[in-house]
Amino acid sequence: MQNNICPECKTENEPEYRYCKNCGAPVFSERRGKTEPEHTVDTENPGNSGPIPDVTAIDGNPIDIVATFVGKNTDKIIPKFIKLEQRGVKTDWCWPPFIWGFFLGPIGVAIWFLYRKMYKPACLFGGIAVVLNYITAFLKAFFKLGDEALGGLDNYINSYIKSGIFDFNGLFAAVTDRNFVLINFINTVTNAVNLASAILIGIFGIYMYKKHVAERILRYRPGTKDPTYFKIGLAASGGTSPGAAILGAIIISFVSNIPNMIITALKFVEAVYKTW
Repeated sequence: MQNNICPECKTENEPEYRYCKNCGAPVFSERRGKTEPEHTVDTENPGNSGPIPDVTAIDGNPIDIVATFVGKNTDKIIPKFIKLEQRGVKTDWCWPPFIWGFFLGPIGVAIWFLYRKMYKPACLFGGIAVVLNYITAFLKAFFKLGDEALGGLDNYINSYIKSGIFDFNGLFAAVTDRNFVLINFINTVTNAVNLASAILIGIFGIYMYKKHVAERILRYRPGTKDPTYFKIGLAASGGTSPGAAILGAIIISFVSNIPNMIITALKFVEAVYKTW
């Protein structure tokens, strides 16, 4: 296959490039589509796709252009992009978003998306975190579930430690108490959602970021074609945003805790009213 010449800056580009590696202009050619591809990916059975080809472009973008956009941790992210490109799959494990999600649930996932400037999925997972906290706060307030909901089991354990006498009836009464069952059910569902968010983003996070990178580069291309300013602007458009992650974490945490603050305020007002 012959190389493609950029119509804008006349740079010679490899045949698989859809955009110029120098200025970002489209370099589509009539030859594209007429040449039999050297490798096709079996999307249903990626493992049966034959020899894995060398990858010099990611979603049609030269690797150095993608690396410029990604910025921080390029040495770790680009190989994952290449792996997805080679095998034609949408899954590859990524530890950073999983760790954030594992410890902080949907809020942690939203923080990772904000850090990578992926604002739409960040809003989605931030919204999940807010809704989950609102439902939890409502249920605890409606059923009047507080720390004392676990008190029955704590009392039984303390009694057993002191006396050394196993009381089956006491244990059964403690674990079947309505408040104990409800609070554990709520906590179990919350933990399940947190773990599901972590696993989901651990599996699909890198693919989502790959598509985000391709879309953002494509959106940026109508701008300047000057090679120098093209890459400078591309780096500024991509990269990471610690400030967005910190600000987003503060906003999501604050909004999520509004019901708890209201409930605490009402309890305070009630306590003050009773003292009058």
